[in-house]
Amino acid sequence: MHLVENVLLVGFVAAGLVLSGCGDDVAGTNTTAGRVNISDSGETDDDTGVASAKINTTGYNMLMMGHSFFKPYADRFGDMALDAGFVDHTDVVVMRGGAKGLPISLWNIGESDDAIAKQARATIVETLDKGGVEIFGMVMGDPHSDTATVGISNWVTYALQNNPDVTVFISISQPTNPSGGYAWIRDDPYVSSNMNVDFENCSGGTGVCIKSTTKNPDLIYYRSRKVITVDGVAVSTTQDLATFQNDHCNGGTNGNPCIGLHEKRIGLGGWDQIAGGGATVQQAFASHIKDVHEKIIDPLRVEFPTTKFFTIPTGWASVDLWQMLNDNLLLDESIAYNNLFRDTLGHQEDIIQITGTLMWLNAVYNVDLDENKYDTGFKTDLHAVAAARMEQHDPAYKLY
Repeated sequence: MHLVENVLLVGFVAAGLVLSGCGDDVAGTNTTAGRVNISDSGETDDDTGVASAKINTTGYNMLMMGHSFFKPYADRFGDMALDAGFVDHTDVVVMRGGAKGLPISLWNIGESDDAIAKQARATIVETLDKGGVEIFGMVMGDPHSDTATVGISNWVTYALQNNPDVTVFISISQPTNPSGGYAWIRDDPYVSSNMNVDFENCSGGTGVCIKSTTKNPDLIYYRSRKVITVDGVAVSTTQDLATFQNDHCNGGTNGNPCIGLHEKRIGLGGWDQIAGGGATVQQAFASHIKDVHEKIIDPLRVEFPTTKFFTIPTGWASVDLWQMLNDNLLLDESIAYNNLFRDTLGHQEDIIQITGTLMWLNAVYNVDLDENKYDTGFKTDLHAVAAARMEQHDPAYKLY
């Protein structure tokens, strides 16, 4: 599956899936109803970083940072915590779209970056400098990367200076492109005979580049993990067809003939067509979670032996509700695919956001979701969906 623009995040390498968040480049903070955001507490049972069931019953001070596959849950979490009786819950939420929301990207923001980026980093630093952060939540990049833990490690090291008892959690996001979508391809020999175009194997197949459609079939966007160049000039990876043709085809800037996009239409393959030979999205996501634990959390626990780390497998909310929709198990008759995801990339709608946030409530505050009375607004028992997944989550990577 493919990411939009520069959203280079977590890949299910074997399964051919990509995890990520995209969205607006927003560096805003979010504070809710007298809350002031920061991070966790709790005692460690042993040197594995697994915490006991000690809980601050009045509410934690939390700091949360991430991308648009993280922010909906962080935004909702404060209200849900207050509703559950954690009256002293406070939080600060910082979001940047796509790969910009990764810990390493937020850490590396410098003087040459724009004002929004600088404000995002400054908000995180100022919150940590004040001290009192109990729980620090974030996302992560590709667990198979040689630098998978670097950004997280940098932030944890900084956080510990004024927040020595901080607890850290990683939210594990869903894969992108649940519906797959479709694309037009043009093979390399044709391109070479018409114009000097280098697509740099951007679809993952030799000499083939995918131009993915948006919801408007009249606009075709160039989506690539690598730069596309035409006669040595970089072409935007999200440039619409009309602009591309004007600039590069039929007497445009470079005076070249047009590529001719409609040679072949292919499916990108959604969650029901996982690349890699027969794996289901559930198997692929479970494998990915295991990789995150082994390649990111375990090394961090070694590096910071007195700091607690836990994970929240937030992406299961999307995967489970998607499967329930496919199996006609949702009790909300009006729910269709576009009530789960608002776009092809897979940004989540309310029903998924609420389910994922219930998972957070259990993970952070040890709330019994069978007893919790939060009004989800849906007939489907979202508490049960969230509770079942949290019950199955590896206890070695829980806070409680």
